Amino acid sequence: MGLYRFPDPYTRAHAASKSSTVGVLGVLVSVFLHFWLIEGHFNPRILLGILFLFITAPVGGHMMARAAYFAGVKPTELTVKDELGEDIRNYEGK
Repeated sequence: MGLYRFPDPYTRAHAASKSSTVGVLGVLVSVFLHFWLIEGHFNPRILLGILFLFITAPVGGHMMARAAYFAGVKPTELTVKDELGEDIRNYEGK
């Protein structure tokens, strides 16, 4: 839904990474709870998978949005503030 409704690649990347992270985390937590509570088998590898996904998926979405910014993709007119552009201008001014 966010990929369709949001106006620029930056907000679309946020929607895609957020929904995929939450969806896959829900499945992994369900699998972990099933094996632990029903099968009686505690599996720490599933917990490591949850931790790995929780760290890497949002970082990947952020890196793709940042790459789009440096490639020259313009944000929508609705964007209020360009903090990355301000940081780059401040860094170049030093």
